[in-house]
Amino acid sequence: MQGGYDGPGNLDTDPLFHVAENEDFRLNSGSPALETASNALVPLWLTKDIAGSARIQGTADMGPYEGAVKLPVTSKPAQGAVFEATETAFTLEWGWTGTAPANLVRYELEYSINGGSLVTVNAAMATTYQLSGVTESGKISWRVAAVDENGNYTWSAWAQFFKKRDHPVYVKPNGMGTGKAWNDATNLQAALADYILGDELWLAAGTYRPTTTSNRNLAFEIREGIKIYGGFIGNESVRDARDWYRNRTILSGDIGVPGQYK
Repeated sequence: MQGGYDGPGNLDTDPLFHVAENEDFRLNSGSPALETASNALVPLWLTKDIAGSARIQGTADMGPYEGAVKLPVTSKPAQGAVFEATETAFTLEWGWTGTAPANLVRYELEYSINGGSLVTVNAAMATTYQLSGVTESGKISWRVAAVDENGNYTWSAWAQFFKKRDHPVYVKPNGMGTGKAWNDATNLQAALADYILGDELWLAAGTYRPTTTSNRNLAFEIREGIKIYGGFIGNESVRDARDWYRNRTILSGDIGVPGQYK
């Protein structure tokens, strides 16, 4: 009862329904309604819950469903795996911790590339799917749902893996491009925000600040797995041609009035 209500057996804490907005009132693991009902109050004729599972499994649960929702688990590719730019096909695998639910009728897969449109795939009863024809570098996000005989969808957590770019990301202090070439260079903040694990950022000489505003709470966030190289003049085609002594590349925190915080 949201906000609380006097009376025995009432809870005023989040029951952790699986997907309440879709009227899926199954209980997630950790729900305060799990194993908190009274077996003595369950009528003798009530042997099954609303989904057909045994009504009492140890101590009965509050609500129409018995037991916590069991989620499918993604297993391959490994979370955060990085693939070469030449890879175009990936094997997606999933399964269960323990046995699969008895009332499972099929799996459904969702994936997107770089936050684009979701693609839905009916995988039937297979636990693998071959994702092929991936020509775009970037971040691939995916998850799988187990669909039961009542039409309930139980989704795994989102998994992500990465496909490297086939070029370094070209960066200049005031770049406004895509980062695909020196004459189309992006800026450092944009490159860091649009990262792919395994990226190489090539920075042309100059001073880089994390903001053009006066907000001194902002900073460069350099994530694990990204490599940053400075010392380029801005026309090189190989990394070894850079000269970091002559072409000084500076990441500066001198934000706001120049020189004020020296």
